[in-house]
Amino acid sequence: MLENKDKEMLTKKVISAIGLDKLKQCSKAQLDWMDQMLDEDLEERSAQEVTEPQIIGIYKMVMEHLLPIDFSAELKEIKERR
Repeated sequence: MLENKDKEMLTKKVISAIGLDKLKQCSKAQLDWMDQMLDEDLEERSAQEVTEPQIIGIYKMVMEHLLPIDFSAELKEIKERR
């Protein structure tokens, strides 16, 4: 588990790499996927060693390939139509 100073530093790196506006547009599921992928990265390297290109890569992997749309919103819409 990361220490508070490492969490703060990593949070700043993520915001710097991706941007707060883009992060606010992500669904909870998308953020969870990104968090899980970042946790896997942290098993191999320290928070200081995580780079902005790696963070951007995680963001793109989730947003373009794994969960490009918020399926929970789509599912809710389908249920409301019934």
